[in-house]
Parts: sequence; structure tokens; C-alpha cells
Amino acid sequence: MRIVLGVLLIALAVIVGGLIRGDFGPWKTNGLAAPSRQQVQGLAIVQAQKVAPGIVNVTCVMPTAWTPGYTFKCYAYGSSGRELAQMAGTVLPWNGDQWQMNEDWSIA
Repeated sequence: MRIVLGVLLIALAVIVGGLIRGDFGPWKTNGLAAPSRQQVQGLAIVQAQKVAPGIVNVTCVMPTAWTPGYTFKCYAYGSSGRELAQMAGTVLPWNGDQWQMNEDWSIA
């Protein structure tokens, strides 16, 4: 079932031009503190594995400040070290007790 779903997601990504969009998070943090790189990468790898099966590592280049509208990138790699997908993220506004971000995944 999981493999079939992964294949369907990849087919959908190809159909819509290789782009998957959505929101992920939220992160509960202490006050307005930004989520850590580890938190972002931890959630990003889960999302990346939905986009392209076989992803084993994600590296994110964090925004210069965790401010709504700021953008950043995450790169997802397979076991061979080959890049399989990229994510362009945008920080969404603080909602009072958690951060979220918008994600746009493209298959490499």
C-alpha cells in the first residue's frame, strides 16, 4: 500500500509539473523561539519521503531569521547521495503558540 501511494504521489508530481505544495509544522517552541534546524529537518524528511520514496537524508539551509515571509531550502537525498527532491519553504506567521511553514516540493 505504501509503495503504491508513493508511486501515485510521484505520478501526481509529474502531472502537475513536479511540484507538491502544502503546509507543515507546527512546532511548539518556548515563546517565539524559532524551531531548530533539527526540528525542521525531522519534519522535512517525513514530508520528503511522501514525495519521493527512497529518501534517507534531508539538509535544510535555514532562513536568516525566522520571520514570516522569509524563505529557505531543503534538499532531500537518497542512499546513493543523489539529490531526489528539493523543498522551497516560506515561514508562515506565528499563530500565538506555534510556528508553521509553507512547503513547495519539486522532484529533482
